[in-house]
Amino acid sequence: MNESANRPEPSPSYWKVTKEVDGHEFTASFYPGFARSIKVNDVPVYDQKEDGPFPFVLPSGADRPWSASAVQLSSTKGYNVVLQLDDPGHAVGTIEVVLRSPPAGGDAKSGGGVRAHSTFPPDRVTIDNTPVICPPFC
Repeated sequence: MNESANRPEPSPSYWKVTKEVDGHEFTASFYPGFARSIKVNDVPVYDQKEDGPFPFVLPSGADRPWSASAVQLSSTKGYNVVLQLDDPGHAVGTIEVVLRSPPAGGDAKSGGGVRAHSTFPPDRVTIDNTPVICPPFC
């Protein structure tokens, strides 16, 4: 039996979600073959089953998702960060990061470093890297 004849069209390689969390807009842009869910302060921002693509369909001939990708996280609190991931062995199960918003009046100081006091409390972002992939789950 020809597996590719029954396989759905490949999923997109870029996904973007925006949701309100604690009164602020939060946006995550990422490769959907990487994430099953993204939470900010335990509030679901992305859930693969609810927000798609579910399952993530690999291109014909691929047996694993990309091993390298970027996740961009931003908020109306004022931060905008990009996490570059390179996981050739697909060993990462979960990523947790705490993001501080810039202080009122600006970003990090010129030349590096972050001022000690932010206007808003930090956000705890949790990314679950166990997406449902097709194949085998088509």
